Amino acid sequence: MIAPFQDPLVIATKGAYRTHQSGLVARFVQIEYEDRYRKMAKLPEIDFIDTYSAAYRRSHFLELGGYDTSFPVACAEDADLSYRMSARGWKMMFLPKAIVYHTHPDTVSSYIKKKYKFAFWRMLAVRKSPAKGVKDSHTPQTMKLQLLFLPAVVVSLMIDLSTHPSVPLSLLVVLGFLISTAPFMLRAIQKDLAVGWLCPLLLAARGCAQLFGVAFGLIYTLRRPELIGKSEA
Repeated sequence: MIAPFQDPLVIATKGAYRTHQSGLVARFVQIEYEDRYRKMAKLPEIDFIDTYSAAYRRSHFLELGGYDTSFPVACAEDADLSYRMSARGWKMMFLPKAIVYHTHPDTVSSYIKKKYKFAFWRMLAVRKSPAKGVKDSHTPQTMKLQLLFLPAVVVSLMIDLSTHPSVPLSLLVVLGFLISTAPFMLRAIQKDLAVGWLCPLLLAARGCAQLFGVAFGLIYTLRRPELIGKSEA
């Protein structure tokens, strides 16, 4: 974690997240993290330091005032700080060999609740740094596409019921979703066969949880405009 700071341009580093858990959902979450690591490991620098494993250059951390304590809960304040650092062009690095062990959600319900919570509060960070809502080094673009799965299914079912097409539109929507999950599913199967085959269901649940989190988080930030300017430094 410390070695990269020999380069004066590096102001923050983060390591990798692992778990000793053997439950199915926890194994899925671990593969989910590793898929993001696969993406970040190819980048010379990143724009998101998760606090599960983080190191900062003290002077720069204090220059921005540290974490924004106006966040009502301890969630996404690390994203907010990272986005502010990224906006200044400061270099952050991912170190896959710096490993820390944590506990993942181990039930479907706890996983869904966590995804909802992260999506909800991430909206506050994104409202302060809108460009990161379009693309960052941490979030797969397919994940954003999968947020549309639930509303697409609902709309397509309504169209099917009213028009009775020869090829149900809802079937095409489900097929499109499955295609979007295929790359992740194939990579997961190579690591854990049982988790791999369950990926589409868990990814659908994730998409639904995140959709509601984004929607209600956006409503919350629109109703609390005073929070948007507090993290500017």
